[in-house]
Amino acid sequence: MNWTIRDYLEVAAMVSPILVSAALWWLSRRFAAKGSLVALARKTEEIEQKLAAGEFRFGRMEAAIHEVSTAAQAAKSAADEAAKAAERIHEVQIGITALQGEMKTLNAKLAPLEHFGRVLLEGHLKLGGQP
Repeated sequence: MNWTIRDYLEVAAMVSPILVSAALWWLSRRFAAKGSLVALARKTEEIEQKLAAGEFRFGRMEAAIHEVSTAAQAAKSAADEAAKAAERIHEVQIGITALQGEMKTLNAKLAPLEHFGRVLLEGHLKLGGQP
């Protein structure tokens, strides 16, 4: 069979739509359409906004945790100081109780002296002495 240029052109006319279709199919699988790129860009922007909001909330949470931690440390310090103050107050109460006991003992020892001094003063006044 002898092929003429016309035969080649006819074969090319029949094969070219198949080749063009295959090339378009391959290109459509290889590259994204403009509409899907726009949708993807929009979705990416939404995700970035959510991420930024999440980072902001995470920063606020970190600050709140730090603030609570600082407050807890201050509360612990205040509780320790209150415990020390309560211990000191207890020591003072023990000291006051001991002092009260000593004062009662001293009053018991001074009672006879007071009586003796009063008797002496009354005797002195009866004898005509001046106070």
